[in-house]
Amino acid sequence: MKRKAGATPGLRAGPHPWWRVQSHCWAVSTFNQIEQGAVGNGGMEAHISIVEFDSPQHGKQVEALWRDVFAYDTPRNDPGVVIEKKCEVRDGLFFVAVTNGVVLGTIMAGYDGHRGWIYSMAVHPEHRHQGIGARLLSFAEEKLVALGCVKINLQILGGNEEAQRFYEANGYSVENRISMGKEIRENIS
Repeated sequence: MKRKAGATPGLRAGPHPWWRVQSHCWAVSTFNQIEQGAVGNGGMEAHISIVEFDSPQHGKQVEALWRDVFAYDTPRNDPGVVIEKKCEVRDGLFFVAVTNGVVLGTIMAGYDGHRGWIYSMAVHPEHRHQGIGARLLSFAEEKLVALGCVKINLQILGGNEEAQRFYEANGYSVENRISMGKEIRENIS
């Protein structure tokens, strides 16, 4: 599977009507600011907030970001499908880093009652190496820990050394596991 340089695991595919799922998302119409801070931006300070994903506010931007940084080409990884499925779960574990209404990064997490998972971590290429990814990861980890999570897992596409270095710098290590999957085609719209 081809991947753009510097991309982290995630998605890429054609258009999908993200607006269909607005009513299923945990709409944050008041732009629920969860965590705030400033990061450097070429010598300038940019105010960054980490907030829960809100489809009407963030949907199109997240889809565009994922198409830009991820190189998946399967229907199950279409950004609209992924967003729709995540919003249907309503677990409050989908976050975006924003400044002035612009999405700079994303992270999704999942929790099964024992282990947590990190998915779809992406930072816009022009805003990398400014601490945004580390803040998103730390924020998602804190949410998982608060739920009682005892271990957090994630997967990286083979050959994505930049992502591996990032996660190792944030306390993750390669484990002796074989990742297996099974596509459930009837659930892919």
